[in-house]
Amino acid sequence: MKIGEKIFSIGFLFINIGVVAYVVGNISHVLAPDVGPTGRYQARRLRVLSFCRQHNLPMHLQNEVSTHLELEYASNLEPSEEHGIFKSLPMPICKMILNYLYNNYMTDSYLFEGVSNAIRLQLVHEMEPVFYLANSTVILQDEFPVCFYFVVRGSVELKSFKNGVERDAGTAIAGNVFGQSCVLCNKPQLFTAKTREVCQLLKLDRDTLNDILKENPIAASNIMDNEILVCLQRSALTFFF
Repeated sequence: MKIGEKIFSIGFLFINIGVVAYVVGNISHVLAPDVGPTGRYQARRLRVLSFCRQHNLPMHLQNEVSTHLELEYASNLEPSEEHGIFKSLPMPICKMILNYLYNNYMTDSYLFEGVSNAIRLQLVHEMEPVFYLANSTVILQDEFPVCFYFVVRGSVELKSFKNGVERDAGTAIAGNVFGQSCVLCNKPQLFTAKTREVCQLLKLDRDTLNDILKENPIAASNIMDNEILVCLQRSALTFFF
């Protein structure tokens, strides 16, 4: 065999090996289950949406479920920068940052007028930043209250439903608080809260709030008085207008 033929044969052999390896690799990728975050998300999404279709859930509920899964996946895949920073810093520094970022939501809110700065700081340190996509349900009417929210960015529509009739209960914008009345009074939520756009909220857990206020009865009394006063003012406006 001539040298040229040998070189051609060797080159052809390597090309064949490369093609076979490429084909086998792609087949393995297609057939093997993806056990990474994307694979788990897709598998879970298929199961959940299959459940929704199996039980003939209305389309708006299926969209809510799909939106929630999408947000959950994005949050797990790309953890928020805040979370990563806080996790890497000592607790005292984290508290100072939280105080700087979120204390104004306490000081500017009618709910905490007359409450000492020490109590406000305790509450700020317990706040959890959360994100919602547009058209996500944050609170559902008649559900048992487990937390209330401050709006950092975006806006939230409040709607109430009675006898099949939808009523506008207002809009919460940046700096506003919502869901607090039912948390403080321990009664079912009076409205459904749904985001208009992508929103950043601060969530304060009911049990955490109660634990702090149990040790500070004066602060608890001030907060309740503030909420009752505002509720009475709103009722008076509704009566006259």
